[in-house]
Amino acid sequence: MRLSFGTTGSGLHGAFLWTLFTAMSGFLAYALATGDWTIGQGFRENQAAEILQLLYLLAGALLFFIAAYGETAPVPRRLFTGLGLFLLTVFSREVEVERTWAEPYFLFIIEGDLHYAVLGIFWLGLIGASLRYIRAGFEAAWAWAKTRPGLFTLLGIALYIFTDATEKEVLVEGKNQSKMIEETIECVATYLFFASAYLNLTAQRLTARPVHATPHPAGPLESRG
Repeated sequence: MRLSFGTTGSGLHGAFLWTLFTAMSGFLAYALATGDWTIGQGFRENQAAEILQLLYLLAGALLFFIAAYGETAPVPRRLFTGLGLFLLTVFSREVEVERTWAEPYFLFIIEGDLHYAVLGIFWLGLIGASLRYIRAGFEAAWAWAKTRPGLFTLLGIALYIFTDATEKEVLVEGKNQSKMIEETIECVATYLFFASAYLNLTAQRLTARPVHATPHPAGPLESRG
């Protein structure tokens, strides 16, 4: 079984991710420092912080699907498809269309939970197609979880679970203040999801490159006609 992922994050790819993280950190720091905490300015539904999360989730899901498409082995293909579906599920949980340009077109989908129904069909299809690879699938998932992309995804999940505490106003008092902390943490979590998908795909592309054998002089027997 071949798994196309690695642990590299250096070079141009690492510089890109660090630049993206630095820009996001600067934006969040500025928004927290200048925003009105009494109303959660910049961190309410459909405002900048949440839009950033949606972009990370959508881009990360797309990258995982591209990685799945590029796989020839059945187990990694299903693993990366599942990760893409996971990010789409989180995206569906976060997206809001009320009071936006999309409300007349998509509100009935959100209110009727039709997006969850569609995702459920894809999840069932993936589970059904993975039943014959249960043991190999768990082994592949465990191996992937120990790589840098896997650790990023696990850390992102942990941060999402942690945000439940902020919703209950455990860290700070006040609904809007808690909302600002929650959205900040979720921005970091969704960035980690995107970074995981990005590193996973770049590692896949690197391992897929053909390795050229170093030419060597022909031996005495090989040089004879």
